[in-house]
Amino acid sequence: MNVLSVFLCIGGCEPSSGKTIVALAIALKLRELGYKVSYLKPIGQNITTTEDGSLVDEDAKLAVSVLELPLKPQELTPILYHEDLTLKFMFKGLSEEAKAKIQTAAKAASKDADVTIVEGMSRIFDGMSTGASILDICKELGGKLLQISFYEPQYVGDKLLLAKSLADKYGVKMIGAVVTGVDEALIPRFEWEVLPLIEQGGIKVVGIVPLLRELTPLTAGEIASILNAEVIAARDHLDNVVKELLVGAWTVEKAMRYLRRAMDYALVTGGDRTDLLLAALETPVSCLILTGGFYPDQHVLTRAEEKGVPVVLSRFDTLTTTRRIDELAFRLDPSNIGRIKRIASSVSRRIDINAILESLSLQG
Repeated sequence: MNVLSVFLCIGGCEPSSGKTIVALAIALKLRELGYKVSYLKPIGQNITTTEDGSLVDEDAKLAVSVLELPLKPQELTPILYHEDLTLKFMFKGLSEEAKAKIQTAAKAASKDADVTIVEGMSRIFDGMSTGASILDICKELGGKLLQISFYEPQYVGDKLLLAKSLADKYGVKMIGAVVTGVDEALIPRFEWEVLPLIEQGGIKVVGIVPLLRELTPLTAGEIASILNAEVIAARDHLDNVVKELLVGAWTVEKAMRYLRRAMDYALVTGGDRTDLLLAALETPVSCLILTGGFYPDQHVLTRAEEKGVPVVLSRFDTLTTTRRIDELAFRLDPSNIGRIKRIASSVSRRIDINAILESLSLQG
């Protein structure tokens, strides 16, 4: 493609990997450094609507708002990925018409840009059977790949090695990886134990991003939204800030050693733990997250109302609830652009932007 812009393609290892916030973080940081940056998401996967009823990809819609792009979301995402498209092109590849739409969108997006961020679908292999994966797009545009993986200790190496193997097979240069969702307290251990092993596999890690709630605290309301949970007490206090999640699996006596020291925390425990819940309400707790669908004793609800502590009823078990909060917290609320920019700024500080610039043959 005869354009001057460099294409930085962003691939994911799984849904909710933090791919979009990393893409926005890099874009905003590059702009801060003086580069002209644009955005493209050729294949839309998470479909939403605009005010005029047009179907668009929600990530592209968000990018237009955050990056204040002159193009409409539908111009940046010419193809929406759905079942009919999959059945039409499976094992045949995209039609010449579809490819032409992508080229037209890429040309429009990259006009006057030094760098165009190209975001793929949730996983690196999504769309592979139809020729619509981020690897297909990256190869078509002559771009380079940055892969994003949410941290799972036993699988992070597998996911990144698979991504690199696929990129090599496609002839796409994978310039590195960003690992997201690493508990802040575990980052030193990650750097000491895990990082050398990943890099032995020929994968350069250019960023380690902590759990989003450690970068920018969530509110009780955001947690309720993430869990699609019912709020059964203190709805007027959903703006309470949550800086820490504590899982209540202890006896009350042991729990109080932790709870008295904690500040602005959410307690995740079963709704049948009346003793623990009442004890927590006498400490600086911001939110109670009750798991397993157990409805609490009325005394708990009454005290929570008095203290202004929202009580959220999760239908998931405790492990699933905490994991869901950590993973889905990377989903961004498009109505709060200011918060998104603050998160992006925090994320960019955890990424080696100069290493990315060097890999793109741009001067840092």
